[in-house]
Amino acid sequence: MTRDLLSCLRGSGERLRPALFRQRALRPWRELLVGPLRVFSPILSVPCSIPRSVRFFLPSFPRPNSKAEAIFRELTLAGVPANAIWIPGKDGLKIWEKLKRTMFYLPRALCSYSMLIFRSRRLDRADLQMLLGRETYRSLMRRYPNLMPIIISDVSPTLHMLWSAAVTEGNGAIWWQDDYHHSGPLPQPVVAAVILNQDGLKAVRGKSPEAFVVARDQTPVEQIRAIPTRPRVGVATNAFFLADVTQRRYLNDVLRALGASMLRIRLHPNSRLTAEDFPEPWIEVALPNELLDEFTRTVDFVIVGNSAVQLRLLCEGVPVVHIPGMDPHGFDSYGYVKRGFCFGIERVQSIDVVRIRAFYADPALKEKIRAYVSVSKDEYLGSLSDFARSDLMNGQSKLR
Repeated sequence: MTRDLLSCLRGSGERLRPALFRQRALRPWRELLVGPLRVFSPILSVPCSIPRSVRFFLPSFPRPNSKAEAIFRELTLAGVPANAIWIPGKDGLKIWEKLKRTMFYLPRALCSYSMLIFRSRRLDRADLQMLLGRETYRSLMRRYPNLMPIIISDVSPTLHMLWSAAVTEGNGAIWWQDDYHHSGPLPQPVVAAVILNQDGLKAVRGKSPEAFVVARDQTPVEQIRAIPTRPRVGVATNAFFLADVTQRRYLNDVLRALGASMLRIRLHPNSRLTAEDFPEPWIEVALPNELLDEFTRTVDFVIVGNSAVQLRLLCEGVPVVHIPGMDPHGFDSYGYVKRGFCFGIERVQSIDVVRIRAFYADPALKEKIRAYVSVSKDEYLGSLSDFARSDLMNGQSKLR
């Protein structure tokens, strides 16, 4: 078994198996029927055909405030033609497209499934799903040898399959550092990378020293704004926030501890929640298309759980208070409280505006954050404009 395949199985399985377990726990009877078919679900993610003008494969539609939207916007502003980037349809797959992909890929997937079952009975459903998805993406890469996937650094199980397929077929892949804390070892090599900070650069060079690396626009770091006596309190959630009774009671504890009259909530772009999920009169929900800087103009500091937005807020000069209970990931999973960037407290009843104000009065904080979100001045990297003018545009940069 090749190293890239092992990396795919390991990386994809870390997130896929817990997701499948949750499905079985929530809908046990449905999973008895649907579960065995789920191994073939990746074929619905793979298009049957792609225009020959396409160079970059971005398997996520760029909805407002999403990761894919940032990638698409930054690349096109840098000079990459929009028709050089493949993205899925805005409204998801139509029924006819699902049928088309099923008819196109299912016969080969069934053959692969039979071979896998014959060779090893130790493979579970997660393994089978990953292997069939990888093989389907391999067939796409073989048909389009100049196609290079863009791998968002928060690598989903599907992206692990795609990444491994691209490496195996020699297409190569482009690693896009979406967030500053995505700096762990890369599981697969890349031909190019678009990075945010020094840690991201180190991660790329550790796996692919010869990769073509450019930097995204460096984030300016503003001085943390002063907190007024009667602050307006915002809340920014991540995709795991459920707004269930327990969490809404938790928010009420925050409200009472701060002596505030209202909390203004900004939901994650991928959240399916709406204002109707918050019957409390003291909760106001921002509109889904409200930009982050628009949101921050309406609040004086923001309560967050384990969300990437906390560092972005700090860079924009917005005080942040990190608390547990907003998602299933505990306290400070990003490590920003431990690093000293962010004020955090594990017992919400002890939140005190005076302590928050004192923490953000530290004159060294701005420079500490700036060093983390930047690339060293000693590094000479290109920009996204250089990326748009590189050999990547004509498919000449390959892994062989």
